[in-house]
Amino acid sequence: MLIHHPLTPVKKISACLKAVIFSLIAMAFSLPQYSAGSEQYPSKPIVIKVAFPAGGGIDGVVRQILAALQSSLGQPVVVENLPGVGGAIGAMNVARASSDGYTLLAHANDLILAPLVLSSAQYKASDFRLITPLARSDFILVARPGLAGKKLKDLVEMSKTAQGGLSIAHQGLGSLSHLASEDFASFAGMRITGVPYKGGAPIIQDLLGNHVDLAFLPIAANSVSMIKEGRIVPVGLAASQRNAEIPDVVTLAEGRDRTFEYASWSVIMVKRDVPENVAERLNIAIRKAIETPEFQRFAKDSAAKPFGMSLKEADVFYASAIKQYADMAVKFKLQPQ
Repeated sequence: MLIHHPLTPVKKISACLKAVIFSLIAMAFSLPQYSAGSEQYPSKPIVIKVAFPAGGGIDGVVRQILAALQSSLGQPVVVENLPGVGGAIGAMNVARASSDGYTLLAHANDLILAPLVLSSAQYKASDFRLITPLARSDFILVARPGLAGKKLKDLVEMSKTAQGGLSIAHQGLGSLSHLASEDFASFAGMRITGVPYKGGAPIIQDLLGNHVDLAFLPIAANSVSMIKEGRIVPVGLAASQRNAEIPDVVTLAEGRDRTFEYASWSVIMVKRDVPENVAERLNIAIRKAIETPEFQRFAKDSAAKPFGMSLKEADVFYASAIKQYADMAVKFKLQPQ
């Protein structure tokens, strides 16, 4: 018996150590798992690539959230404009970027439309995930200053006598402004010649210079300001009701037996495979920026409607929009060219 006494405590201690080790292993496997370094997101500057020119509607909305976004995320947030091909150039650039959440895409409805009509748009709408919309803007049909005093019926008559009809600017083949233009020509019985541009800013420049007759633009701070100053001429809203910021502007459907509605929404996207916790972090930060009094005031002044969404709501909204525009492509018989 005396020989075995010294060994008994050692066996007990060994058994206890094994139990502790197994317990620690079990606890380790039960802890939440994170991708390497993602729990510290963001740890470096973030770039938002705007798929349209500086000075346009989407660019203006994005720049309004920068200060609040930087404060919330604790990192610099910079804007890089990559316009062209209906926003496809910016989209393809982000599609080739890393999926770490440091490269965001600012876009509009055209993100979904471009691959349906442009063979050069080498991406699918499903390659991206919607973090949240920022704001919604009804489209407004505007005319160059040289057409001041002309009502819609006057413009329709002019289009029938002018060679080639009236020129109407849009943001590229298959863009929402292009579809609105073609649809409106049929709706109003107007003869038009479409003129493609790389974005809203150059369209406005040519309107001001009387180089193009008409354009569908999303209502934004710059367009509302120019309408109030008399620099461009409002023809009508592509909406179901008038806008409180420009109450004298009629809707294009007033006096008609059918509606005519087109609206642009500005959005922040990421690549589809960005980690969930990174997407959630961005969603919360951007929604906080949308809710600031500064952004709300900006939206009101520009006659836009802010509408942030949770990540789950954004997923549902984006899936529905993809289906809606696929149906629209069939309606307008759009094919990639």
